[in-house]
Amino acid sequence: PQEEKYVVFEPDRGGWNNIRMAAETAMLFAHATGRTLVLPPQEKWYLLDKGSHPDENKASFRMFFDLSKVSEAMKIISMEQFLDTVAFKGLLKQPIPPRFRTAQAFIGEKTYWEGNNRVYRYLETACH
Repeated sequence: PQEEKYVVFEPDRGGWNNIRMAAETAMLFAHATGRTLVLPPQEKWYLLDKGSHPDENKASFRMFFDLSKVSEAMKIISMEQFLDTVAFKGLLKQPIPPRFRTAQAFIGEKTYWEGNNRVYRYLETACH
C-alpha cells in the first residue's frame, strides 16, 4: 500500500482574499499531487472577528467553501484528525510535547501573537 501524504497549511494572516487565495492554492496543490488536504483549525481571522462574543469571532474554511463538493474530488481531514492519526502516533519527525494528551488540547492551547499559534510552529519543525 502507498503511504498517505498530506498538505498542511497555515492560513494567510491578511484579509479575506489573501486567506481565500492561500486556501485555493493549497486545495489545488493537494488535488494535483494526490495528497490529503488538512484543514486548519477554526480560529480568529483578520477583519472577520468583529462579533460581540468570542465564539462568534472564529472562522473556518467550512463556512466559506462547499467542502462536501470539494471532498468528492480529494480527501479532506481536520487538523484534529491529522494530529490524532499522524502526529500522536509518532509518524512525524518530532513528537508532540508529552504534556498534551489529545489533539484538541494541543490545538486549544494557543499562544497568539499576530495570529500565530503553537500548532503551526510545531508543524514547521515536525513535517517533511
